[in-house]
Amino acid sequence: MKALNNNAARAREILKREQSPLSAECEAVVLADLERVLEGYFSLLGPVSIKIEKGDSYRISIEAEANEIKPFGIIRY
Repeated sequence: MKALNNNAARAREILKREQSPLSAECEAVVLADLERVLEGYFSLLGPVSIKIEKGDSYRISIEAEANEIKPFGIIRY
């Protein structure tokens, strides 16, 4: 049964990857950048995930979970 679940998960990942406008390597770079930036503001509980859908434009959804906001001062421009 475990092998069947692993195969189903692998098939889902392949289908998701085929529909993604980014290659796996590009997505990994984007995720690393997002995680680095978010870790400056939040104490993340796990990895950052991203979903990119192409229609007339790109719809980008970023998801992360944190257990606290890190203290930081006022940023002046």
